[in-house]
Amino acid sequence: MQGQRKPAAARTYVYDCESGFRFIARSADDTVWLFLPTHAVQLPRAKSGSGEEYSGRNTSFSRAGASAVLQYGQQTYRRCRNNDAAAVWEHARLNGVDFRAAGKQPGWSLELTLDDEIVFVEDHSQTVYRFPTPTPEIDAAARKTTYLAESSEHQLTLSLEGKPCTGPASAEPLEVTVQIKLDDKIYQGCGKALQ
Repeated sequence: MQGQRKPAAARTYVYDCESGFRFIARSADDTVWLFLPTHAVQLPRAKSGSGEEYSGRNTSFSRAGASAVLQYGQQTYRRCRNNDAAAVWEHARLNGVDFRAAGKQPGWSLELTLDDEIVFVEDHSQTVYRFPTPTPEIDAAARKTTYLAESSEHQLTLSLEGKPCTGPASAEPLEVTVQIKLDDKIYQGCGKALQ
């Protein structure tokens, strides 16, 4: 319809604040959801001169650039900084992705949604490959799950092994070691279940 604007894509942030406090903010259009340690709250956008400001129900949240201020109840958290690395994983989780993995050399990421699709992205070329999620082959004794996915032009083999993985793709050790074969190229990395 003419005159209606398209809804804005949701953006997800993970804020690390002073005194070790962490919370998640997810904004879209004129609202933000704050996922706090004890509850979640949705706030409407308030009129603001610069940056973004949301307030309501004894809670206010303002964001300018990569930093934010949160006030809820009697507490105020200042100098909250967005953790870009954590925000990518949280964004995928809030979008309903079941498993996410990433790797370097060359850089890549993969998101698997059960009963939907596998999305593989080569970071250096920004090429996106999409495959319907197939039924996996599970070897419980070896703690290994394999997905053999095909599209009209490409083949992808996704191998997930249940052993801790550390690598340049994440700051913390992840629970799954990942190998991907896309056509004739091999990619190594780490991943974790999100749901």
